[in-house]
Amino acid sequence: MKKLYTLIATVLFTAISFAQTPSKVSYQAIVRDVNNNLITNQNIGTQISILQGSSSGTAIYVETQNASTNINGLVTLEIGTGTPVSGDFPTIDWGTDTYFLKIETDPTGGSNYTITGTSQMLSVPYALYAKTSGSSTPGPQGPAGLNGADGLDGATGPMGPQGPAGLNGADGLDGATGPMGPQGPAGLNGADGLDGATGPMGPQGPAGTYTAGTGIDITSGVISATGGSSTAPEYAYGYIGNASTLGAQSLTAMFPPATYVNGVTMNGSSITLHANKMYEVSVAFYIYNATGGHTYKLKDATNSQYLATELYFGQGGSDVSYNISTTSCLIKPTTDINLELEKTQGTDVNLIGKIIVKEIK
Repeated sequence: MKKLYTLIATVLFTAISFAQTPSKVSYQAIVRDVNNNLITNQNIGTQISILQGSSSGTAIYVETQNASTNINGLVTLEIGTGTPVSGDFPTIDWGTDTYFLKIETDPTGGSNYTITGTSQMLSVPYALYAKTSGSSTPGPQGPAGLNGADGLDGATGPMGPQGPAGLNGADGLDGATGPMGPQGPAGLNGADGLDGATGPMGPQGPAGTYTAGTGIDITSGVISATGGSSTAPEYAYGYIGNASTLGAQSLTAMFPPATYVNGVTMNGSSITLHANKMYEVSVAFYIYNATGGHTYKLKDATNSQYLATELYFGQGGSDVSYNISTTSCLIKPTTDINLELEKTQGTDVNLIGKIIVKEIK
């Protein structure tokens, strides 16, 4: 099973001042596995890089070392004394930039570095800085750095006492005129004035003339109505014959017989309807002892076309013992027509039926 490791590092930027300044930096770290257990008494391999400018900057110096952890998991390295890979540690100019320390570790002692940590070198050993600074005399003050980010606003303090009232400002412009209010109640009537004097009477004008309209007569100054009496609406009322044959059914006139009021005529198997009049036509059947299904339709026999909805008796052609059915429709012909009740389906039926035609407009 592959092990994972963690590295807890402490960099000790120390250098002891000797007659000749050593070029090295002490570094200590504690190595633990994924379960946070110390890796003790074990040889590890490391690669150390000095990065310039940022944590991802250019590596100006790289070296490798092998060391062992102690009983507490602590490993101690002296950076600058390892095997150089690139760069020259003693010639680093520590005063020209910021530097970061990158440590890569192989806890098995090889060069398969599986642990990586990078941290800024917040201080530089004095002896190493002095070695490359060229003088111990302080240089001139550098330019001021950029302003840092504003800190968070502090809490709002308590409100102070109210100050004295200010002077009145100049009057503003007049606002627009508002809408007119509702009318007030009427005032009391004033006193009547005196009547004026009666003026002289003018001459009499000529007599007017009148023209009588339709149905009106004017004779010797008398206006009177003329014309005939109003007409009553047309209607017809008849029995439907007890026929078992297809086609137009026999219509037998009921009271009054033959010619009906205002000319609606029963013609044996049809009723005459006059042009441009509105009729309400109603048909009612009482059928008994019928064999199979039966269908009746109102028909404009003059123009050979069916009107309104068909009347149907029986279900799917089945026999019926008793059945009552009605239909009613409005018909307004543009020319005189003969209205028939036509049987379009079925034979052998006993029925009692009536048809009513009534002018409604």
